[in-house]
Amino acid sequence: MELIKISLGDYPRYEELLLERDRYIKDGMLYRNEYMNRFGKLIVDLFRLKVECIEIKKKMAACLRYINRGERPDISVIEETVQGDMKDYYERLRDLTEEHLASLKSVGMSEEEVLRVKQIYHEIAKLIHPDINPRTGESEELLDLWNRVCVAYRCNHLREIEELKVLVIRFLTDNGEDLGEVYIENIEEKIHALEAEIELIRNNDPYRYKYLLEDEKLCEEKEAELAGEIEEYKDYRDRLKDEFLKLMGG
Repeated sequence: MELIKISLGDYPRYEELLLERDRYIKDGMLYRNEYMNRFGKLIVDLFRLKVECIEIKKKMAACLRYINRGERPDISVIEETVQGDMKDYYERLRDLTEEHLASLKSVGMSEEEVLRVKQIYHEIAKLIHPDINPRTGESEELLDLWNRVCVAYRCNHLREIEELKVLVIRFLTDNGEDLGEVYIENIEEKIHALEAEIELIRNNDPYRYKYLLEDEKLCEEKEAELAGEIEEYKDYRDRLKDEFLKLMGG
């Protein structure tokens, strides 16, 4: 197995790709937040209608099973059974609603602050990124610090990441870390894998939301599309309700 010391060969490219990958992931999260800020209410309303339709159809299916057995449908049993079957849909609806509300509360930052967050993250990543320093994965405390750094970076928490930098340096100092001895295994394979991962991120949601959000005409078309779907599902839900009432004998 090939070992390449960080001071030699392709390490600078490897490090650059790691940071680039993380930046694309973070940008994707920011685009997702902006997307939910702009379209979240429509998305939540549409999904809620879809959940209502699924719930009614499940009740109808349960009702038909009673009727096919020549029995009178027991609505209390049907309700209890369907509620259990719908748990995952309810949780998804709750998550979408919370994500939309969070996007409305998000506070903007100055460009200078955003750049400062990025700069500090890069400084910390060069020290304790798990793909650069294997000791991070071996130390529970250091791994916890790294996870907190990632959260602060992706959420643009400047004060938090500044404080974490102090804690990271203190930990490394107290534990006599010698980063000059870090090695990267099979670095060429890892570089190719990172390049492929970056390409995948750039060509899929949520990163692709960027191109929609930059075009006001496309945004308006998206809003109209969602609004149209909402009206269609309202009609569909009402038809399902009528059919269910007929099954239940009014």
